[in-house]
Amino acid sequence: MNVDPYKIEIFLDQKILHPGQKLTGTVILDLQKALSCSRIEVQLFGSARVFFVQQITKPTVLLQNKAFEQEIILLDQTKNVYDDGSKPKQLTLDEIARKSSSTAIRFPTQKSSTISSGTHEYQFGFDLPAAGLYTSFDAKGAAGYVRYYILVKCFNGPTVVRRQKLLFPIVVPVVLTLDPTPEIVLDRYVKTSKGLVTVKLQLAKNKFLPGEAVNGVVTINNQTTSSIKKAHLYIVQDTVCYAVTPESQFQESQYKTPGMGLPQDKVTAGNSLQYPIRFNIPALVPGVLVDGCIHMQYQLCLDVGFEREINKGTIAQITVPIEIGTHISADAPPPYDSLDFSVSSAPPGYNQSVTGLTETFEAEFSNLYNPMCCYYSNPGFEKDENSKKNE
Repeated sequence: MNVDPYKIEIFLDQKILHPGQKLTGTVILDLQKALSCSRIEVQLFGSARVFFVQQITKPTVLLQNKAFEQEIILLDQTKNVYDDGSKPKQLTLDEIARKSSSTAIRFPTQKSSTISSGTHEYQFGFDLPAAGLYTSFDAKGAAGYVRYYILVKCFNGPTVVRRQKLLFPIVVPVVLTLDPTPEIVLDRYVKTSKGLVTVKLQLAKNKFLPGEAVNGVVTINNQTTSSIKKAHLYIVQDTVCYAVTPESQFQESQYKTPGMGLPQDKVTAGNSLQYPIRFNIPALVPGVLVDGCIHMQYQLCLDVGFEREINKGTIAQITVPIEIGTHISADAPPPYDSLDFSVSSAPPGYNQSVTGLTETFEAEFSNLYNPMCCYYSNPGFEKDENSKKNE
C-alpha cells in the first residue's frame, strides 16, 4: 500500500459560521520527506451553483443530452501563509517555443525552495462579509447547491504541486416572528367508491426551530367499507433550480423526510380516530432563496390512504407551508449545540447533519458533508409504512 509522504490537513476553529464572523483555522503539513514548495496559498471560496442535464429531441437525432448551468460567486479571497520571497519567472511565447525544441540548450535553473520533513503549522483568517451570503445547502436529487470551502494550494514556482479542500457550513440566522393568530385547521372531505373519508389537521403554529415538537392533532373519520391503514405525516423539502446557460431553464426536485405513522394498526370501517402528533422537526436548515438561482422551501404533509405503502394508494393529502428558523428572538443567536427544546429523543443539531451530497457531483468534494437534514424517527410512534401485511 502506497502512503502519500505529503499529508495536508485543514482545521477550522469554528464548526459553523455566520455572516460577519471571523473565520480562523490552521493548515498542518505532515511531511515524511522534504517538499519542493515556494509558496502556500489559502483560498476562501463560496458559490451558488446549478447544473443539470436534460434530454431533448431534435429532428435529425432521436435524443440528445443538453447541459444547463448557472453559478453565482459569493466569496473569493486568497492569502499566502508561506512565501520564500522568490518570484516565478514568466516565460514569453518565444522562450516557450525555443525551449520546447529538442535541440535547445537549457541552462541549469535555480534550485527550488523546500520545506523540510516534519510537521509544520500555518495559521490563517478571513473576515466573512455581513451581507450577501446564503445558508449552505445540499439536498439529494437537487440540481443546485450553496457551498463554501477552504482550498490550500502548495506552489513550486508557478506549478501547483499539492492541494487540499475542506467544505464547511455557513448558516444565515433566521428570526421567527410568532404571529398571535389562532391555530391552523385544515379539512379534507374525500368521496370514494367505498364511502366518505374526512381528515382534519390541527396545528398550533407553522414556524419551527430544528428539534422542536410539532404540537397538533390529527382526526380521521372513516365512513367507508375498508380500513384506513396509512396516515403518514412528514416534511417535504421542495427545491427549484434555475439555469441561464445556454438558455433559461429550471428543474424542480423534492426530498421527503422520515415521518410519523398511525399510532395504531388501522382505522377500521365506520370508525374514527383522533390522536396527538408525536413528531419533531429534523435538523433542517432554514429555507434558501438565491434570487434567480435556487429557491428551497418546506411543507408539512399528511397522506391518508387504504394501502400501508407510503408511495401508494393516497386518497387524501393535506399540505401546510412551514418556515424553519434558527432562533425566535432579535438577540444574537445562541450556539446551535446549546439549543435545548426540552423534548425527548430530540434529533441531532446542525453539527451532526453532515451526510451525503447532491447529485451535482464534483470529484474534489468530500462525500461526508451535507448540511441538509439528519434522519430522525420517533420511537414508539413511527409505523412500518412499507409493510405489506394486511390484517
